[in-house]
Formats: sequence, structure tokens, C-alpha cells
Amino acid sequence: MNGNKTLARVAGAAALAAAVAQVADFVVLIAVGGEGLSQVFTDPLSLLRAGPRAAMALHWSALLSMLGYELLLAPLALHLRAQLRPASSDDTGMADLYTFCGLAYIVIAAMGAAMMAVVHPYLMDAYAEASPPRREAIEVTLLAFHNGIAYGLWNSLQTIAVGVWLLGIGSLLVRKQRALGAFTMVLGALALIIWVTAALDLRDVPFLTFWAMLLTIWTVWAGISALRGQPDAARR
Repeated sequence: MNGNKTLARVAGAAALAAAVAQVADFVVLIAVGGEGLSQVFTDPLSLLRAGPRAAMALHWSALLSMLGYELLLAPLALHLRAQLRPASSDDTGMADLYTFCGLAYIVIAAMGAAMMAVVHPYLMDAYAEASPPRREAIEVTLLAFHNGIAYGLWNSLQTIAVGVWLLGIGSLLVRKQRALGAFTMVLGALALIIWVTAALDLRDVPFLTFWAMLLTIWTVWAGISALRGQPDAARR
């Protein structure tokens, strides 16, 4: 029990820190990157014309994204597993499966963010000093890399993992916390819809930004819930 309480406190604190990093990611993109990064996902080549200030902003934005949307959520995923593992062996196995998907999402998405933090700024800096023929090569490289991460690793792969995690863990959580569990399930369903849009190559659908905003709300909500504990569940 003491171990679970410690994990709950760590998960809650890490989740609130993750929410701060998520908001900071948005602030860095808007306040520091400005117009240069406003169309990064719809027109990746605009990065090459954005300048050194935008390159620095993109570097820190990717690192904040890696912390806020991925790594700092790992304790929360483990806390939810510990909280929701029931006595039934069947449901225990499903809780483990959902948590595995959550951790897979964290690893997959964090790898993409870490690569973007390094490769994008490097190509942006190289483009500024490159000759015209080399600039063409850099443009092709940036498009291939960006699309591989954004539409391959993220929209097409991580969305399956995070969708199954949130939809599944929400179906267990709704038994104890109806509102939070239902919101978690909606978030998971939206992630799977994003996967569908990626499979259909619908790149102009702004689901991912909307989903990220909802994830920040969920992160704060779940973090506060972990810190407060669940007295109703404990009495059962």
C-alpha cells in the first residue's frame, strides 16, 4: 500500500509537470518561433525560410514535447495500472496489455520528438549557408524526414498505441471515476480516428492539435486525481 501511495504521488507530480511542459511547448512555438513555425505541419518547407530563431524554438519545442506528451506520462501509466488491476485474472491481463500500449506510445512518440529536436534545426541551419543545388537536396531530405516522423511514426503508429491505451484504461477507470474514465475513453477514440485519417492520407484534418489540447486537460485531471487518491475505491 505504501508503495502504491508513493507511486501515486510521483505519478501525480510528474503528470502536472508534464502539463506544464505541454503548455510551454505551445508557448515556445508561438512566442519564440512566431510566424516562422505557424505552418510547420502543413508546409514543412517553410521551416527552411524561418531563420535561426525558429530553429532554436523548434529544438526546444521538440524537447518539451518529448517530456510533456511522452516521458513524464510514464509514471501515470504505471499508477493507473496499479490502481485498476482487479482480482480477475482476465481483467488483470487486459490492464497489463493497455499499459504496455501506453508505454509503447511513450517510447515511439519520444523517439520521434528527440529526432526532430536534432534533425530539423540542423537542416534549417545547413539550408541558410547552402548553394542552390545543395538546397534542393536539403529540401528533399527535410520533407522525407518530416513526413516519416509526423505521418509515419506519429499519426500512423503512435496513435494506435495511445488509442488502445486510453480507450482500454478508460473502460476500466470508468467503473471507479465515471467522468474521468469517460473522458479518457473519448481521448482514446479520437486517437484512433487520427489513425484513420492518416491511413486515408487526410493530412489537412486538424485532429492532432485538438487532441493535444484535450490531452493537456486529461493530464492535469489525472494528475490531480492521483495526488488526491481514491478514498471511495479504497473503502471497497
